[in-house]
Amino acid sequence: MRYSKSKLSIVISRGAAAATLASLLFTVGITDAAPAAAQLPESSVSVGTSELTESASIASSLAQANSGSDFDPGFIISNDLFYQSDAMTQAQIQTFLESKLSSCSNSNCLTIKTTTTYSRDADRTVCKAYEGASNELTSAIIYKVQEACGISAKVLLVTLQKEQGLITNSAPSDSRLARAMGYGCPDNTGGVCDAEYYGLYNQLYHAAWQLKRYSTPTPWGYYQPGVKSIQYHPNTACGTKTVTIKNNATAALYNYTPYVPNSAALANLGGYGDSCSSYGNRNFWDYYTSWFGSTNAASGDTEIAAAYAETGSASGPLGAAVAATSCGTASSCWQEFAHGVIYWTRAGGAVVVSGVEGDRYLELGGVAGVLGAPRSAVSPYSNDTNGDGEAQIFANGNIYTSVDGSFAVWGEFKNVYTGLGWIRGNLGWPTSELQCTGERCSQSFQGGSIHQVDKSSGVFAISDPSIVSYVEVSSAGLGFPTLETHSFDTVNGNGLVQPFSKGYVYSSSAGVFTVPSSWYRAYADAGWIRGSLGWPAGEQVCESGSCSQKFQNGSLYQASPTSAITVVHGIAEPTIAEYYETRSTALGQATLATHFFDTVNGSGAVQPFSKGYVYSSSAGVFTVPSSWYRAYADAGWIRGSLGWPAGEQVCESGSCSQKFQNGSLYQASPTSAITVVHGIAEPTIAEYYETRSTALGQATLATHFFDTVNGSGAVQPFSKGYVYSSSAGVFTVPSSSYRAYADAGWIRGSLGWPAGEAVCEAGTCTQQFQHGLLSAAY
Repeated sequence: MRYSKSKLSIVISRGAAAATLASLLFTVGITDAAPAAAQLPESSVSVGTSELTESASIASSLAQANSGSDFDPGFIISNDLFYQSDAMTQAQIQTFLESKLSSCSNSNCLTIKTTTTYSRDADRTVCKAYEGASNELTSAIIYKVQEACGISAKVLLVTLQKEQGLITNSAPSDSRLARAMGYGCPDNTGGVCDAEYYGLYNQLYHAAWQLKRYSTPTPWGYYQPGVKSIQYHPNTACGTKTVTIKNNATAALYNYTPYVPNSAALANLGGYGDSCSSYGNRNFWDYYTSWFGSTNAASGDTEIAAAYAETGSASGPLGAAVAATSCGTASSCWQEFAHGVIYWTRAGGAVVVSGVEGDRYLELGGVAGVLGAPRSAVSPYSNDTNGDGEAQIFANGNIYTSVDGSFAVWGEFKNVYTGLGWIRGNLGWPTSELQCTGERCSQSFQGGSIHQVDKSSGVFAISDPSIVSYVEVSSAGLGFPTLETHSFDTVNGNGLVQPFSKGYVYSSSAGVFTVPSSWYRAYADAGWIRGSLGWPAGEQVCESGSCSQKFQNGSLYQASPTSAITVVHGIAEPTIAEYYETRSTALGQATLATHFFDTVNGSGAVQPFSKGYVYSSSAGVFTVPSSWYRAYADAGWIRGSLGWPAGEQVCESGSCSQKFQNGSLYQASPTSAITVVHGIAEPTIAEYYETRSTALGQATLATHFFDTVNGSGAVQPFSKGYVYSSSAGVFTVPSSSYRAYADAGWIRGSLGWPAGEAVCEAGTCTQQFQHGLLSAAY
């Protein structure tokens, strides 16, 4: 696994004789690929312990001649190129492989080799997930490993070549593929590799994982940027070289292959030096520059250094550097200083975070912290409403600086803040840091605050000035907001509503008040802000176990903690209010608001109470008991023949009656039916009825007037007969005679109107009419 040491690396010169190569291989006990002239049997080869990867035929594949004097041991390759996760597409990788191999003698050539891969879960700090597939081309595996671990495909291709010469090998053996990247083959095991990591896919993934691991946010490995002593050779007698490692990429290569080439190795690129020469990192640089160009292409290191110099270096606002440059991806690098960070991307260049923003950024973890990478330099903002200040934008949040201080807003809090108008909205500039107690978090602003009850809930702001002022003195009883403020336009007026964990806050022209959560259902059942109660007009008041709360048009009332919450509606009609003052006990609570009606019987107001209905009209203000409502409704209610109430219910000797505009309701006993007693609208019938009420009973319909061929008149039904008034007089037709009279055409028929009273004797009633006599059995 390239644990602490790496394999001795020897590359034979382009002109070295085959015999010399074979002799050298046996001398050091190392071979990865014997030249054609010295075919060594696979069984006699100790593989996986050398970075001498190819004979002269491999070395001759280099596209250009390099000079050892150009090799910089402290900067073998830039972070930008090393950690480039999009360096090559799969098609480009495949084309490259085919360009390096003109023919193929077995199925192991990397141009055609396929491998069934398996899926790997993401490693939070090193590699992303890898999705396995059947029969993947090597180019596809290299491409997907590049994406997953953020190690350039070019680096992986070069490593395949320097380890086992696989890029240019036309007939790779299974054992070479098993150790393709030299992963799991440490120097200190006598050339024995760890079989757990055998296989082309396994080797590519684990090698990339290891190279990336060396430069994760918490770097791992002995070699890190800074001054280090590095051995020339596994033989400690060969000595060491002091190297200033300038970046993570170079440190990763030394962790993977912990030797620096000596002058002899550098003097003979493509060949070998002396007994103290090693070649792994030299060969990496040589292959890379020959195949892909300079390893020092525009990198973040250079631009970060230039940006640092522009700020004044250590004497500037950033202060002294506290860490070497780190690179998290192929296109981003950063460096931390005493008072800030410089962050570089290939697309955006270097961004400086310094001053109060820099200090706050470092406190929050810098690039690896909650804010993520910077996206812009500090920018000033002028705001006539909330005051001036400056802000710096980051990937996951921003830092704001105003007269109130420098504070960060990040994550969902930033999204809510931005949605409410940012520094120019009601909230204004932040005035505190995010503060959390357990899972509950909040942050204060000039004009309000933002809250989160727990990690599973949303993030919501208190931003309306009226609610903000109210919450300042009521927050203990409200808890945290559970939704944003919403505005409503209702028949009861406009206003705002915001739910909190312990209640709902309502702001309207009636004031700002809380309806406790336990009362919300009762309020909603009454129609909420759109219903008959309207907006809250006072706080809940509790005394002696009972609680009540006023609304625009009434109240909610609870007699005890275990009793139901009832609606007490307001009385909008002065006459009913005055009437109620002396009858509240008998009427109970109002169960609906006052309603006004305009009917054929006149205008008026009606309000239901728990024990009856109060009606106010020109006839007066009276109560119809709840037990009589059904009978009144069946008679047409205020729109029917009875009209509005004209008196209170009167009960004597077990019977009850109540007068209305056009009649009465009557109940002979508590168990008998309630009957309608209609009024007598014809004076002659009314006078007639005064002396015959017992014989006639109650009127069962109102007086009706008729104009017929036999003359005009009025008819009114009573329970025991029909009274007719015409020019012929006022007389009763007994109920027993009505059918025969109707069959004769009634008042419009041949008999005409009654002209005398009925005389009933011996089971027969005889009665004189205008035009004849009628006899009927009774």
